[in-house]
Amino acid sequence: MITGFLIFSTVFVTLSIIFEHFLEKKKLAGLHGSVKDVKEGLKGELVSHKLRVYGTPDGVINEGGKVIPVERKSLSKKARSRHIFQLAVYMALLEESTGKPVPYGYLILGKDKRQKKVFNSDDLRNKVRLKALELVNILEGLNKVVPDPYPAKCKSCSVKDFCDFKVIKT
Repeated sequence: MITGFLIFSTVFVTLSIIFEHFLEKKKLAGLHGSVKDVKEGLKGELVSHKLRVYGTPDGVINEGGKVIPVERKSLSKKARSRHIFQLAVYMALLEESTGKPVPYGYLILGKDKRQKKVFNSDDLRNKVRLKALELVNILEGLNKVVPDPYPAKCKSCSVKDFCDFKVIKT
């Protein structure tokens, strides 16, 4: 019994070390710059009290003295608007957390780890502010939730029988 426990413990510790190593490699995949130093300085989730949103990017690097968020999308071959928007939120969170402008962020796409630089324009910042306001209004009951799913996903949705979205009714 003790032998079984020791074997189980050894296997568990080994798998934990491998998993931690995998996560660290995932964060560093395809990137240049120091992730460790910046990430340790930010401790935990990033919070925006102005936008009332929070989150944590997959990685944060220091490039030329600028703090840059990195988001990894290993299953996506191309950048989608939702990926860009998620990265834009992380840029806003970093700007508020550090008090410094974030000029761009990186999306790392697919198995080949293709890098896409996304610039943080005023237009993108405004879209983040508007969407954050819309979400706060929904939470406070001021706006109604309007579903806008990808129509092909409606067929396998677990709540399709209760949803008012028109696509599933056809």
